[in-house]
Amino acid sequence: MTEMTVIVAPEPHRTRLLGTIHDHEVLKAALPELSGVDPQALPALLEALARWTRVRLSVVLVADESAGSSCGDTYEALVETPTLYYDVGVAAREGRRRTRQTIGGVASFRDLQVYRRRWDR
Repeated sequence: MTEMTVIVAPEPHRTRLLGTIHDHEVLKAALPELSGVDPQALPALLEALARWTRVRLSVVLVADESAGSSCGDTYEALVETPTLYYDVGVAAREGRRRTRQTIGGVASFRDLQVYRRRWDR
């Protein structure tokens, strides 16, 4: 069965999402920060991705102190209601490495790629 991994990285001024299927990047998004956003916005987005791809998602929430309370709020929103569409795990953010942006208009995602290789369900 095909599986999609979605890495969600809340940051102080943006939220990055990296979606992969079989180690191929299929989704990159740099969205506004989660602070103040409807708590059901991210769960709804993930549910829509699962429906679109017709697979259950493995969601990795990358957490560190820079994301502040938005990580806790995001985790609660993702797990408070059981869903058929995705499983959620948490990974501690490792030290940030400087990466060069290769696609204009979209943030770099190289630092998030390590989580898709290390994610152990």
